[in-house]
Amino acid sequence: MTATRIEFLLDPGFLDSFPHPYPASKVIPDWFKQMPAETEYEGQPMSTVKICPPFLEAMTCGYIIPLPAETRVAVDEKGGLFAESSERIILFHKTEQFRGAPFDKFPVLKLINPWLIRTPPGYSTLFLEPLNRFGPPIHPLAGMVETDRFFRQVNFPCVVTLRRGTSVNLPKGTPLVQVIPFKREEFHAEVLPLDMAQCVATQRQIKENPHFYKEECWTKKKFS
Repeated sequence: MTATRIEFLLDPGFLDSFPHPYPASKVIPDWFKQMPAETEYEGQPMSTVKICPPFLEAMTCGYIIPLPAETRVAVDEKGGLFAESSERIILFHKTEQFRGAPFDKFPVLKLINPWLIRTPPGYSTLFLEPLNRFGPPIHPLAGMVETDRFFRQVNFPCVVTLRRGTSVNLPKGTPLVQVIPFKREEFHAEVLPLDMAQCVATQRQIKENPHFYKEECWTKKKFS
């Protein structure tokens, strides 16, 4: 099978300065690696999310754009935002730009992304906070861009949920944004009665084989 190509483009003068994007599967959080595959509840064995394909696949699909430079973010006692970085990658959003949003009580900064992402014709890209990773209290807002047509970097507005009077130091290379390319297609939704017989049959198969979904339904996706 021929792989579809996604390109991460950068000013040639900075190719050795910034950490490169990489498949999300290349770096799994330590807490996930250390989690056992099974646990117990009321004396009965129970699987953990360690062996849940949907959870892991969300975490590992697509690519990660790492933080380009060491960055410190702080919120003072009055809620004022302060941020500094070893590179010029920080801008700020005015509160008026998101007044009325559920996060309008939090400060928002914009992190400059040096990478221009390019996909083949008909493919767009979803940019969002790294899924199921629960990293630092800097939360990139999700965005969807036609990266086959828009030849420009996409920057990342981030909601800062630090408690007042606290700060965080983000090392260079911190997983910042997850990049998921997808093919644009039209969908038409229909509401139909559930096939109860098929539902019962699937439930029976799950009971007989707890790994039914992974072994019979799931298809591994490859990002390299």
